[in-house]
Amino acid sequence: MRQESGAKAVERAVESVERYVSDLARDLQFSVHESSGRTVITVTERGTQRVIRQIPSEEMLALAERIDSTLDQGGVLMRTRA
Repeated sequence: MRQESGAKAVERAVESVERYVSDLARDLQFSVHESSGRTVITVTERGTQRVIRQIPSEEMLALAERIDSTLDQGGVLMRTRA
């Protein structure tokens, strides 16, 4: 039951944000990045569908994938010397 109320709260929050963004002539799109499974939020201009902002950016998604891949292979992210 508690999980359902949490899901309802998230749904209400998303609806609230969508109403606010709608007043700004912007659209929000929520999606899941295919290869990483991370949630992506895209803000587009209504009418032209021009992407104004994507959170996280494509660059950050690519960086996260490289880090995950390196860690999955038992690699080291940084080498340091004393």
